[in-house]
Amino acid sequence: EGNTAGEGSAAAHVVTPADAALALRGVQLYAPLAQAVGFASLGMSIEALSYRRLFPEAMGRLLTWYQQVWPDAQELLPQLTSQLRSAIETAPSLAGLLSSVRVTGRVKTPASTLRK
Repeated sequence: EGNTAGEGSAAAHVVTPADAALALRGVQLYAPLAQAVGFASLGMSIEALSYRRLFPEAMGRLLTWYQQVWPDAQELLPQLTSQLRSAIETAPSLAGLLSSVRVTGRVKTPASTLRK
């Protein structure tokens, strides 16, 4: 593990060259490889851990923002997709143009947001 002064404190986190190299391999090699062979959740976990190691302050700020702005995102997603589907299906400008409507969505993770 890396050197930390006060575990949990992003500002006190010191990334050693070995930590940075391992975290970069995680993001650039292991996470994409895991996703490519069908282990998407493992790949996402590797990516999130790597970003937390490389960018502890930025990830900490993103996590805080997500918790403040979207604390109930998982619960809201089905409601929002349903509302959007209904709005599309009842839009007068689309009447007769669509045979069916399928709306999907997902809650972005802090690691995915950081990558973008």
